[in-house]
Amino acid sequence: MKVYRRAQRAFALKKGRSAPSIMFPAVGGVERLDASNVRKLFTRLCQAAKVRVRSPHDMRDTFASQLLSANVPLLYVSQQLGHSSAAVTLKHYAKWLPKADARYVQVLDCVSTVCQTGQEGSEAKSETA
Repeated sequence: MKVYRRAQRAFALKKGRSAPSIMFPAVGGVERLDASNVRKLFTRLCQAAKVRVRSPHDMRDTFASQLLSANVPLLYVSQQLGHSSAAVTLKHYAKWLPKADARYVQVLDCVSTVCQTGQEGSEAKSETA
């Protein structure tokens, strides 16, 4: 963000203007970009790229759902989205979390087998001693 602000100031200086006080000024540096202008611009960009028109929010949902589907930690995704807590992210994106399956139960089986093996090994040592 600091780099962007520096670039804004340098551009303004080059054009003989003062640096804008807002982060994303509209063309001419006078008006703020509002949601309507952003949607219109995004629509034009989608059309120019010859892809189905989506909203910026759709892109945000895609970002979150793809990360969660790939087992990226919920806390990381929540921070990237700027949510106040992971609970907010979970509320909106829980359906994208991978479903628990038999592999997770097998982990417990492996743990209990290792524990039993360790106990059997120590019993066997005490019997031979």
